[in-house]
Amino acid sequence: GIRIFLFARRLGLCLSNRGGRGILICWSRARGSPSRALLLFQRIFWDKILKDKKLSNLKFTRQKPIGHFIVDFYCASLCLAIEIDGEIHNFQKIRDRERDNMLEQKYRLKIIRYTNEDVLHNTEKIVDELCAIIQNATHL
Repeated sequence: GIRIFLFARRLGLCLSNRGGRGILICWSRARGSPSRALLLFQRIFWDKILKDKKLSNLKFTRQKPIGHFIVDFYCASLCLAIEIDGEIHNFQKIRDRERDNMLEQKYRLKIIRYTNEDVLHNTEKIVDELCAIIQNATHL
């Protein structure tokens, strides 16, 4: 069965803050498969930003393993990894920078980070930024 915990905000979504520690969508699949949890902000990013018609010609993968890392979103044609940062990332900036440097150097990826707040309140800005990245990549 499906269990979803959501609380109300913008974008016509019901969302749940769960004590201020981040917003979580939780579901379990039928037939006893393992439970999976997806941060709501990643779901919003996928549904409202990456599925935007301006970006429809690109293929993005969610939760892509790269080496011993997992990036939130990955586009092979652009060598682009996108990370959605929750509050915990405010306390691990050095670790994130080291991780980004490793991914950039070893795998030649461009890393972009957006905050949960950006995803909730600045979707059009994010779409425009991604369109600019695409345009720059096609002009190289």
